[in-house]
Amino acid sequence: MPSFCAIDASTSRRWFSGNEDNFLPLEQMELTSKYEQILERRGALLEQMEQRRLQLKDHRSLRREKSEAARSRNRTLLQDLENLEQRLREAQLPSTELQKLEQTYWASVEESLPAWEQVLLGEGPHGTDVQSDAVGPKAKSRRSKGLPPRPAPVRHTNSPKRK
Repeated sequence: MPSFCAIDASTSRRWFSGNEDNFLPLEQMELTSKYEQILERRGALLEQMEQRRLQLKDHRSLRREKSEAARSRNRTLLQDLENLEQRLREAQLPSTELQKLEQTYWASVEESLPAWEQVLLGEGPHGTDVQSDAVGPKAKSRRSKGLPPRPAPVRHTNSPKRK
């Protein structure tokens, strides 16, 4: 194969650096340039790593603070619940007088239930729908006291009873 270049490879790779006495090989200049690029890139990466390290440190610190706040909040809530449970355990039952009133009320309801059963089941007329012939002093006094009228007497009908 014929050679088109009369200069050998070592002289073709020489570069003039501005001073006649100072000749640097082209490869050495390329390597120096690449080395400087690598150093710049390394510096940028180190700076990014440092920024990321600081971000992670801040993030961990923030998570630690939030965790401690949540732990404290949970401790307070748990303490409040325990206090409520304790108060409920210590709460006294209603007074005997109040219990007697409640028993009397329910006994009264049970007594009057048969008289109102037909009305409540929808089978008989309501006590206020029936006109009473016997309007005496008791009826007037019940209305004047704001009490409900007494239920009408139960009428016997031939309709089947509901259960």
